[in-house]
Amino acid sequence: MDIKVKKHSKSPGVIVLLGGLLLLLYQLNILGLQLINALMIFWPLFIIVIGIDIAFNSRLLKLSAWIVAILIILFFSLYGNNYSFYNDKVVEYSSTKTIDMNEINSRRYDKTEQGHGNLDISSFSQKIVVKSTDIADIISEDSIAFKLTKRAHEVDYVCDAFRIKKSQDDGVAPLYLSDEKVWQVDFSSADIDLIVDDRDLAIQKMNCSAAEASVDYTFSGQYPTELQIDAFKADVTIHTSRQMPLRVKTDSINRNFSVDGKIIDRAEYVSEGYARGQPCVYVSVDALNSDISIIFDSE
Repeated sequence: MDIKVKKHSKSPGVIVLLGGLLLLLYQLNILGLQLINALMIFWPLFIIVIGIDIAFNSRLLKLSAWIVAILIILFFSLYGNNYSFYNDKVVEYSSTKTIDMNEINSRRYDKTEQGHGNLDISSFSQKIVVKSTDIADIISEDSIAFKLTKRAHEVDYVCDAFRIKKSQDDGVAPLYLSDEKVWQVDFSSADIDLIVDDRDLAIQKMNCSAAEASVDYTFSGQYPTELQIDAFKADVTIHTSRQMPLRVKTDSINRNFSVDGKIIDRAEYVSEGYARGQPCVYVSVDALNSDISIIFDSE
């Protein structure tokens, strides 16, 4: 008696192997983020390709499905800078996207019954400017949290208290964050240049998370009472003056912790202007494999 064994498709195993290889190349910084981002967005394509591979016997159909999927991934890997994904639609625009809160308030910004608000902006390889002409669009009576999720692109965010990649357009109306507000930014591989200017503001707490990014902070004039930095493989630079009451506390697994160009062998730094029990800038850095530098600007 002849026993025929049905051969199963090897596509699922191939997908797993390719996925593991791509992740390995990404971890070793060999593969660019553009391709990884495209794969993360269009991964359902491979589910469709596997289904076609299993359901149909036509080699031409299977080959065509693979070619189409690979071409789509490669296209958005190479030309993703000109596209963004909004409400499940692909919208093409110029290299700078200006988001007007007056236009998106009803779609992307929702105030809950308790008055808490969140602004969640997600974009694919785009430079974004956020502006508002009405403070009421942004600030609720209770609290607010800003969360900007970025993938490998430059950020231009404008507000009175914090500026990231300070805008060259003086006409952009800045956002205002009042006391006891929480401002949060979550970046992936985006360079962050954070400036606390000399306006009369006192942000109670700020959270910043950066993966494989360079984070640059400048403190001058008024300052927040607490700044939490979570940085994975990120270079954190804090610009300040010697008179600024500053206390920086880090974890024990940083690569380098330097003050004014000199490596220090302790996990905490206190500035000359710091006085115990008095208001100060308290910076807590949870940085895995990161360089942390404190630089004193010229007086």
